[in-house]
Amino acid sequence: MIGLFVLVACTAVVASAQVQVKLLSPEQNAAPGDFITQVFAITNQQAFPDTFNLSLTLSPGLTSLAAPAPLSLNAGASGQVFVTVFVSSQARAGLNTVRLTATSQSNPAIHASASAQIMVSARESLAVIPPDDRRALPGTTLALVFVVVNQGNIAAELRLTVASRRGFPLQLETRRLQLLPGERRAVTVQLSLPISASPGVETVTLTATSLQSVAASPSASVRVHRPAAATSTHPPPARPG
Repeated sequence: MIGLFVLVACTAVVASAQVQVKLLSPEQNAAPGDFITQVFAITNQQAFPDTFNLSLTLSPGLTSLAAPAPLSLNAGASGQVFVTVFVSSQARAGLNTVRLTATSQSNPAIHASASAQIMVSARESLAVIPPDDRRALPGTTLALVFVVVNQGNIAAELRLTVASRRGFPLQLETRRLQLLPGERRAVTVQLSLPISASPGVETVTLTATSLQSVAASPSASVRVHRPAAATSTHPPPARPG
């Protein structure tokens, strides 16, 4: 997995003559799984008191802990709003934004907003999920369905390989995959069990390899059972006297 950082960059302010929204927080660094608290200042520049509804617009993968409550301000007064944002592993690599908008309850045409820019670096993470254990007889063919998951925030181009511990014949559905961030894809492996296969456990392993890293899959075990020899419940025929 490639490490990553999140950079909170400069802000953009859009204001009307009656209200202003400004970001007070300095630049911040964070990693996915962290919480970033940003402080905004809202100023009522009207000549009378007003209450402002507050709303957030977040890039995908960013989540606020709670919706900000309306803020009441006297004429010329300012108030601070604390916004805590969680940066999840689904945040896309590149530029992300947190935008706070204040809208007057007395006149919705009066509104202003400020934005923080968050630059999320690339993160690559892969997972391969095996099917449940299977049971089969020699001479049969099993379809084993693995699931390959792109848990990172960038597109992944993968090369797939499959191996049998005892060298049994295998057929892989595809040897190349392209997965978008968060995408998962089922991949089928056909396992042919020779008629001469001895009892025991056969392990089939699917491995996904990208340009940046190698992710080894968990293994799926197939139990091969040879049928027991039939036994007769009748007594043996009597020998001639």
